[in-house]
Amino acid sequence: MVKVACRAFCCCLLAAVTPLAAAEVAVPNGGFEQGLEGWNLIRPGGFAHGEVTTDGGEAHGGQRAARVVNPTGDKVMVGLVNAGFVPLPAESRTFRVSFWMKAITAPAMVELRIASTNASGQALVPFDQHGWRFVRPAIAPMVGQWYQVKAGFGAQDDWGGVQLTIWVNGPGAEVLVDEVTITTVDPEELAVPQVGARLPAAGAAAWWEGPLRKVYPNEQPPPATAPGLEL
Repeated sequence: MVKVACRAFCCCLLAAVTPLAAAEVAVPNGGFEQGLEGWNLIRPGGFAHGEVTTDGGEAHGGQRAARVVNPTGDKVMVGLVNAGFVPLPAESRTFRVSFWMKAITAPAMVELRIASTNASGQALVPFDQHGWRFVRPAIAPMVGQWYQVKAGFGAQDDWGGVQLTIWVNGPGAEVLVDEVTITTVDPEELAVPQVGARLPAAGAAAWWEGPLRKVYPNEQPPPATAPGLEL
């Protein structure tokens, strides 16, 4: 009887600590295999605008990728945005966006905008009250090679979905974009440290993050030079 009870306890303990399996959330034509179907271009006023094609000349996965080419000039920008919204599963509230980029000619800036929508696909505004995220990855790692951009986000209770926009800013830029995905993640991966947790030592990067905080997820923190601090 004792052995059976111990086995049952161990099974419960293992189940409690086993992380949730990641599940992919379908992004329509995230690999651009059907050209630009499922995507639109945003051409903001006051800027010259780049063009986007899917000629199949080079891809990270499959046969095609989106190729963004900006003309020369002082102010040049174009946005690649989901034509509709991407519904999020109600049973999960923590997610990660991922896509691959390769810069043939480096842009001045790339920005990923994660805009929240309701269950009908209407944007939730004002953005600063509805958890929109703005992520600017480092440019250097993607010049001349494929580089994965990743950004986690937590969905508020009123979120029914998201709409992703990838902005490419800068004259003469040429970049490839491929394999845009959203996956569920374990909430622990995005959790904020609680009282009693051990923080990185002085010398490691740490920052608070909020709806208006533009995040730079690819920066590498300096190495720790002292033991961690306990709250």
